[in-house]
This record gives sequence, structure tokens and C-alpha cells, in this order.
Amino acid sequence: MDSRPDQVPRPTDLASLREHVVKGELRRSSRMVRIGSYMLLHVERVAFGNLAMIAREARVSATTAMRFVNALGFDHFPDLQALFRAHLLREADSLNAVDGGRVLSAICEAAGSSVDALSQSIPADLFVQAASMLAVPGIVYVIGKKSAFPLGVYFHTLLLLIGVRTVLLESSLNDASDLLRFVTSGDVAFVASFAPHQQSTGELVQSLAARSIATVVVADKSFSPPAAPGAIRLEVDDPSISGCRIPLATVALVEALAAAIARRQQRPCAAEEESTRARAPRTFLCSPLQSRG
Repeated sequence: MDSRPDQVPRPTDLASLREHVVKGELRRSSRMVRIGSYMLLHVERVAFGNLAMIAREARVSATTAMRFVNALGFDHFPDLQALFRAHLLREADSLNAVDGGRVLSAICEAAGSSVDALSQSIPADLFVQAASMLAVPGIVYVIGKKSAFPLGVYFHTLLLLIGVRTVLLESSLNDASDLLRFVTSGDVAFVASFAPHQQSTGELVQSLAARSIATVVVADKSFSPPAAPGAIRLEVDDPSISGCRIPLATVALVEALAAAIARRQQRPCAAEEESTRARAPRTFLCSPLQSRG
């Protein structure tokens, strides 16, 4: 049984709640992280459900769920639930916050600001580590589910253009067991995750970490689950206008990663260039069985 984490200041919104789960004392308890991650991934379920249901779906005991509530400084679950309901109300209000005639200018302004802030939000050494990890002689497995799938397709295309062997795992036809069956220690995984985050994506990253598979995660900052040990996590703060996410900063990030990988794989002499052409890139869509052929 987990020991009770030290009492922490009561969160006032979901952003501060995530900080408690990711960086606070709660992270020392695997069950606390599990219930906290579930809540952040299922905001509507928490806002309108009951604690017994949430505990069951998060695969923890009702006692653990209540200890999580108390550890956050709340006496009762409805007090914590109010944070989730307030978040949904703010999201609904934001849908009408921008006048229709100003949508284009508002999107351009928000996108420009997010790109300007990108270089400051991601440490240079962390970016270099991520690019180095992705510049492997093996296969780069690209995973993006639901809202993150378009970015996965784009990054996969960029890798093809620079001659990197890559497998795009299309989420509707592949699950974590498919990936774990074929990935090897010489490969690397690129995982994208954006709100609403998929619980299966977090489980996939944890499974990769358990096998010591190099993993780079690109995620937004909006209540995404905690990163797995050993995984490099790049967080992007994409703005939202009238309920629509503007992913320009994220696109800039993956383009920068692709450019850094290409620079690392440049061949200094003709003999090596010929060797590169001999190892023609292979690409597969939803067919990891062929990647070892």
C-alpha cells in the first residue's frame, strides 16, 4: 500500500493540478500518478462522474482515489470536481470570445506569438538531445493518435524527405502490442500527444520506457500525462482560438527536429554519399511486419 504523500497546497485550476501530479510529492506514488493522470486525460468524466466510477476506470481503489483528493487539500470530491467544471465553463465561454470578423487576425497574432516563444520554452540542450536520439541508424517509429495523428503524418513525411527509415503507425490499425513486438534497441520512437490526450498513448510511452527504447515525446502543456522515465519530452504551448488549436509552434518544432537530424546525417565524402544511396529509405504505413524484411 502506498504511503500518504505529504500535504500540498490546494490547486486552483487544472494547470496547477497537473504541476502537483508531474512535479510535486504526488509523483512519488505510482497510484497517485495513475489517478491524477486519468483525471487530467478525462476532464468531462471527472466533471460529471462520481469518485467510485473514476477510481474503477483508473484501475485504483476507491480508497486511493479519496486519498488523492485529500492529498490535494480537498475534504470532499465535489470540491475537486468544481475545478474540472470551471475549466469546461471557461472553454465554452472562449468559443464566443473572438468576433467572427477578427478570427484571421487573431489566429495570425496568436500563432506568431507562440512561434516567438518556442525557442525560449524549450532548452537548447534538450532539443539537441532529442535530435541526437532521433538521428539513429535504425528505424524511427512515428506514433500520433487522434488529434496528434496529422502531426505524426507530417513528421513522417519530413523524415522520408531527408532519407530516414521510418514507420508511421496509424492508430486505428495498430496498438501498443504491435509496436512493442517489432521495435528493437537500435530503433527510436517519436510520440506526439495533444489534448484531448489518449490514455493509450501514455501507456505506450510507459511500455517503451520499460523496454529501454529511446523515445522522444512532443506534447502540449494542457494537462498531458507525466512523461515516462528516460523519455525526452518537448512541451509546446500552442494557443487556441474559438476552441480551435493553432499548432504552428508544434509544426515549427518538428521541422527544426528534421533539419537537425538532416545535418547530423550529412556525409562528408562521395564514398559515404554512395553508401547512403545504397541504403535507400524504406517507408511503411501500418505494416511493421515488413520493416525487418
